[in-house]
Amino acid sequence: MMGSRALYHSLVILLGAYYLAVLAMALNPRVSEWYRRYYLSGETDLTPTAIARLAPITPGAVLSFRSEILGFDGWAAPKKARWSLGTQPRIVFQVAEGDGRRLSGHLRLEFNTLGTQRVQIALNGTPIHDHTYTCPPQGESITFCPVTADIRFPPSLVMPGQNDLGFHLPDARLVPVDGRVLAIAFKSLTLD
Repeated sequence: MMGSRALYHSLVILLGAYYLAVLAMALNPRVSEWYRRYYLSGETDLTPTAIARLAPITPGAVLSFRSEILGFDGWAAPKKARWSLGTQPRIVFQVAEGDGRRLSGHLRLEFNTLGTQRVQIALNGTPIHDHTYTCPPQGESITFCPVTADIRFPPSLVMPGQNDLGFHLPDARLVPVDGRVLAIAFKSLTLD
């Protein structure tokens, strides 16, 4: 009788330790940054599989809004351009080992603004651009203005592997007929 009671208590303690270990792993899972951001916190539109499929960009190549080697996080599906959704969209891209040394530190972006828009851009978390693009209204209709932004930055900001071009668009606005919060319509980028 005494032996079965000790066995019962041992099994309860062992099962309790097992559940504590499972709970500890659930509270602090060992997963990649992209897995955590997509599946656990829901803060990105890019799946870990989509990130893994990104091929390195070619310095100097013009990459359009339909490019499959750019990862678009916080952007609408492509139509005639790719609209930003909200105030914090990002473009993720890969740079091959050694290509970073070939870059001169020049980024050319082509986009349309929805009216006047302040556009702030950071490369891998370092601010590289802050400009308000003025687009005067034309009557009662929504005004779109084409922009070509030539941005200079220290080439050392580009890293081999994954890079992040983060946008902050504080003047994004709700388009009543559309129901989305929009600021810019991305057309292309060139990094050289």
